[in-house]
Amino acid sequence: MGAVALGTAGGLAGLAGAVSPKGPADQRVALGDFTLLARADPWRLSVIGPAGEMLWQEPADQTLGYRTSDGQIRRARRLTGFGITGDNSVQLVAETDDPSGGALSVEIRVFGPRTLRMTVIPDTASQVASMVGAFVSPSNERFVGLGERFDGVNQRGRVVDMWADDRRVAGYGPSTYAPIPLLLSSRGYGFALERFERSKFDLAASKADRWSWQQDAPAASIVLTHGPSLKDLVTRNAEISGLPPLPPPWLFGVWKTSVGGQTQVVAEMRRLRDLKIPVSAVFAFDAVDSEANLGWPAVTFAGRQAGPYPDPRAFTDTLHGLGFKVLNYFTADFHLDRRNYTEPASHGFLVKRQDGRVYVHPAFQVAWLDYSDPDAVLWWTAAWRRALNDLGYDGGMLDLGELIPADAALADGSSGQQSHNRYPLLYARSAWDAASLARPDGDFALLLRSGAVGAQCYQSAQWNGDAVMRWHGPDGLQSMVPAALSFGLSGFPYWHAEVAGYVQADLSHDDERELWLRWLQLATWTSLLRDHLGDHQRSPIDVWMDDGTLNAFRNAAQVHASLVPYLYSLAAEASQTGLPIMRFLALEAPDDPRAWQEEQSYFLGPQFLVAPVVQSGATTRTVYLPPGEWVDYWRGTIYSGGQEVTVPAPLDGSGPPVFARAGAIIPLAPAYDSLVAAETADVRTWSGDLVDRVMPSGPTGSRESTFMLYDGTRLRWTGAVLEIEANPSPRRIELRAPDGRVVARQLDGPSAVLA
Repeated sequence: MGAVALGTAGGLAGLAGAVSPKGPADQRVALGDFTLLARADPWRLSVIGPAGEMLWQEPADQTLGYRTSDGQIRRARRLTGFGITGDNSVQLVAETDDPSGGALSVEIRVFGPRTLRMTVIPDTASQVASMVGAFVSPSNERFVGLGERFDGVNQRGRVVDMWADDRRVAGYGPSTYAPIPLLLSSRGYGFALERFERSKFDLAASKADRWSWQQDAPAASIVLTHGPSLKDLVTRNAEISGLPPLPPPWLFGVWKTSVGGQTQVVAEMRRLRDLKIPVSAVFAFDAVDSEANLGWPAVTFAGRQAGPYPDPRAFTDTLHGLGFKVLNYFTADFHLDRRNYTEPASHGFLVKRQDGRVYVHPAFQVAWLDYSDPDAVLWWTAAWRRALNDLGYDGGMLDLGELIPADAALADGSSGQQSHNRYPLLYARSAWDAASLARPDGDFALLLRSGAVGAQCYQSAQWNGDAVMRWHGPDGLQSMVPAALSFGLSGFPYWHAEVAGYVQADLSHDDERELWLRWLQLATWTSLLRDHLGDHQRSPIDVWMDDGTLNAFRNAAQVHASLVPYLYSLAAEASQTGLPIMRFLALEAPDDPRAWQEEQSYFLGPQFLVAPVVQSGATTRTVYLPPGEWVDYWRGTIYSGGQEVTVPAPLDGSGPPVFARAGAIIPLAPAYDSLVAAETADVRTWSGDLVDRVMPSGPTGSRESTFMLYDGTRLRWTGAVLEIEANPSPRRIELRAPDGRVVARQLDGPSAVLA
């Protein structure tokens, strides 16, 4: 999916021969796996699915239409033209109730397996402000996806606004950094708007028997997909909008944020090495380089100050020698009070007002690089070359991107209204292309906050933005899992939770410490484990606060580091299918209605069920287990699924309540210090060796299981032995069997059996 150019060629004029004085009769036509029904008078469109089920049907009183600039809605009321315009393609003309004689041209064509594309173009003398439409909805239908949604996964009963926001500026609430106009239904279909203009989805909020959409554009391009499963829908839409890349393995390890200058950061990283805490990357966001528009000069974490970095290349070389990747802070913003503003402004590379002046945000006094201008993108590429090649950074955080004003003017002729939601895509793509030129081997990582349709192709991971350090949603800890799950359903697989919120709130010191520990537990079981030093201006909590926080971080880092073979295998799958690492329960339990209701627990890939603790003072956690057998990962207790269980939830670094599928193979890494090769022999680098842990089974659990590793190695547990096939390179494999047996072997060939 993406922005499409819409014209009238082949539209109304092309159907002149198909129009009779009385108009055509009702139409029924096969389109690939679907059957299209077009009732002639009064107009009503319906689509029947492959099994004969009604997938989409317009309400009789809320058909396709458009809103004029004076606020009037004009809807299709009678079919006046119908024609077969090619293989698996039809075009319809609808008379509307527009008194000026307006009409709609509707083309529907097969766009892939179980996929239709519908383009709707109005023909009217009035100025069109937006396109509108609706579908009938039964009361038990649920709606998920729609981008990164912090206020819940199921959006039924809400009006969802598709507009990228800086959530802190917007006051949080239902706002999002990453609106994706892709709706996935519990009835097995998907609906996506391909254009970037602002849109809204009224999901049975105004009328309980239907949902409707509106987009502020002069025409509409819609992609309709059918699963039938939710997993099918995610994969199908990812194939249309673009599959994500496979980042380097070190992205999925443990990262540590450190500031205070070159000497301070190196000393802190040496301390981590001395403590044998397995950290693979450092994020030093205060290492400023004006020429590359790199770094953030202010540190607002109490007790820390921004420090000097007199020799950036020596800084990154030293950390590389210790086995760390080094990340920094990037932005599309150029500040008027900084000396690097003059050059892009003088070249005309910044977003402008309609009168040609540079558009400056009145509150923040920043302007934005115009990524629709090829010359501006080329100029920016030099900054990336300096950052990654000359200075030696390995990527970093791409912050912001959500503030382009609606009345701005971009170099490609589009307005801010047209490109506000497109800007995060242009931003991400320009950065990714520039980084790829500097590092053709792909050994870099870009973390994004904003998002748009297609931006998943140009990022290594997504973080949660400026979360507030409190428990409740839609801005605190309780909003993290819904955001991750909705965004994963929208095609972005590599979400992670930043420990422990960016904005300090009004909690007591003890309450904040408890929250920090719970946030750490959640982050341990996401794509990567990373802390941050945010806007915490009084007695903040961090890793080094006391022995308890340090031990919790050490334990969390060890747990997360052990999961890297499993996580990287999920990433390899994501790069081929679009399936997220953190999964809404209905993805893995499609036949369980309860799975659609769970919004504070998730699958980590197919093998783990994770239930973070998001309530203050909790010492236990009640968890719903889908059908099947489940093993408490920490205690070994076996539970039957299809029920709720209550388990201990200690406040430590081991992690939240976690369950594994009975009989599952869990590929883990043995103890190591880094995923990055170091220059010193005392830093242990993971080489691909495995500890394959096989979970026990109860009387009804699976005795056999399989797992495909990131490198194509196939693991199969027969119930008695572990079979290994297609192993591409030497490695040591240790089997930990359910009966307590431990068997280790050096594997130098493609296959082996461990018994």
